[in-house]
Amino acid sequence: MLFRGVTRTLRQIETSGGVILKMRFQFSHVVSSMVVLAGTMAAPCASGQTFFSMDYSSAASPNGGWYAKELESKYARTRVAGAGPTGQDVYELVQRYAPGTSDYGGQFSWGWDGNVERADPAQGSKRYYRWRMRFSPETNFRGINWTDGSPSGMQNKLLIVGNTCGSRCRFILSYQAEPDRGQVRNFRIQLDGGADLADTGSFPIGEWLNIQVELDSSTTSSTSDGGYKIWINNDNYGAPTAQRTGITLNPTNWKYVILGGFMNDGLRSDGVHTFRQTDFQASTSFDAGWNTGENTISPRPPTNVVAD
Repeated sequence: MLFRGVTRTLRQIETSGGVILKMRFQFSHVVSSMVVLAGTMAAPCASGQTFFSMDYSSAASPNGGWYAKELESKYARTRVAGAGPTGQDVYELVQRYAPGTSDYGGQFSWGWDGNVERADPAQGSKRYYRWRMRFSPETNFRGINWTDGSPSGMQNKLLIVGNTCGSRCRFILSYQAEPDRGQVRNFRIQLDGGADLADTGSFPIGEWLNIQVELDSSTTSSTSDGGYKIWINNDNYGAPTAQRTGITLNPTNWKYVILGGFMNDGLRSDGVHTFRQTDFQASTSFDAGWNTGENTISPRPPTNVVAD
């Protein structure tokens, strides 16, 4: 029908000089409708895609397609070529002993941040964030409590989505560890302030962890049908490593993501806290091959979309 409308317009332009302006408007309108319709029909093809992939190449260092946090005396950041589980490039974050600094060497941002989407997802949308990480075998998590300088373990807010977003929207994935246990005590998924939390079990240091997180915003800003899940070395969608569902969760400012996060505690003089990360992605679908490495979601170039 659209093409017949175009044909009639052309005939009227040929036979009537007085109708040219009117018919040109109609022709333009028909073509615009075709373009809009084509875009609407093409949209499902973009679903289930990875819309942001961090760039670990030397050319993109240190920002990696978004923004690297400014270096300070409390930590170091190094790009290491070929050090990933299958030979991919990685970044290594090393916490430093920082006597004489604020908060006993703790309370600092490290890693990367930025807008990985040009706009926030719609209410009711899902988002997935995944990456691989490995704590060094020497890591002992000997920390200093940032409030009073006493010996402690460590906590790092590893992934933050929706920072400064308001109510029931800021998601935090953190990890906690006790000194000299050879393991991470747990990974914790929660809302800001520790609300609606769920913990995983422990994981050994020195081994690669394939992590995938789902954020499922609630249908409306007042319904309690949202939630979040985490899978670690686990491709079984129906059996998350930890989850919290049946909550109100809003996607406000979800376009803004922090990776590496916010380190709470300081490091003792004999402490070691080092990890490597690679393959960070943001997507609209779960990747059922993330743990095995047989990825089921293909990136759609360009993969890096950072909005100002």
